[in-house]
Amino acid sequence: MPGTLSLYEIIDLLETDDSIQASAIVIQPPENATAPVSDEDSGDEEGGTINNLPGSLLRTSAYLIQDGYETYFSIDESMVPYFGRHGCKQYIRGKPIRFGYKFWCGATCLGYISWFQLYQGKNPNTKHEEYGVGASIVLQFSEALTEAHPEQYHFVFNNFFTSTALLDKLSSMGHQATGTVRKSHIDKAPLESDVALKKRERGTFDYRIDGKGNIVCRWNDDSVVTAASSGAGIDPVSCQLLFPETEKQDPSSATKHDQRA
Repeated sequence: MPGTLSLYEIIDLLETDDSIQASAIVIQPPENATAPVSDEDSGDEEGGTINNLPGSLLRTSAYLIQDGYETYFSIDESMVPYFGRHGCKQYIRGKPIRFGYKFWCGATCLGYISWFQLYQGKNPNTKHEEYGVGASIVLQFSEALTEAHPEQYHFVFNNFFTSTALLDKLSSMGHQATGTVRKSHIDKAPLESDVALKKRERGTFDYRIDGKGNIVCRWNDDSVVTAASSGAGIDPVSCQLLFPETEKQDPSSATKHDQRA
C-alpha cells in the first residue's frame, strides 16, 4: 500500500533520495481545488511557479508508492458530458451524466485513471471477444498494464464484467480478480437461492469454491448479493458499524451489525 505524505514532505525527500521515480508519486487535489488559482499563501499574487508553490498545494495529501507499482485496479464505465451531435454520443438512463461519450476506464485504488478506451458501439479489438464485451475490456486493460509495468495485479469490477471464465483467464496470466457477479455467470454453482437467503438473518451467507480456487459467495444484506473472486475468501468475519442515511457523519449514531461476508 502507498505511504501517505504531504507534497512538501515528498519534495524534501526528493532532494535527498535520487532513487525515487516520478511514477511512484501520486498527488491528490489541493484543499481548495475549486477555488481560483493564485499564490496568495506565499504573498505573491502574480501566480505560482515550481519554485514558489501555493501553501494549499504544498499541504495537499500525496502518496509515495514505496513497494513498486499499484497492485489493485478497478474497471468500470465513465461518462464524459457532451450535448452536441456525434455518432459516439450515448444516452444512458439513470446515470448522473446521461448524455455524452462513454469510456471504459481502468483506475487505481486512489481513483486515478491509468487507462481508458472510448466506447464505439463495437469493440475494435477482437482478440478476446469469445469472453464477451465486459471481460474483453478487462483483458485488454490487464495486457496494457502488464506491458507497461510487468507485475501481478488484482482487478476489481462489477457484475457487467465478472464471470468464472474471466477469473480463470486472469489467473492464467498471473493476476487475481474480485467482482459482483450475475447468477448466469457462476457456472450453476449450487448456492442457496436468493428467495431462501432473503428470509434468513441479515449477514447470512453461502459459498462454494471450485477446483481452481475461485470462490463464489452469496449473502443477505440490504438485498441479496453474489460475488466471485480468485484472490479473496470469506475470512476474516468481522462486525461493521452501520450509519442511518440521515446521520452518516455522526459516529455516535452507528449501530453494530454482524456482517458475516
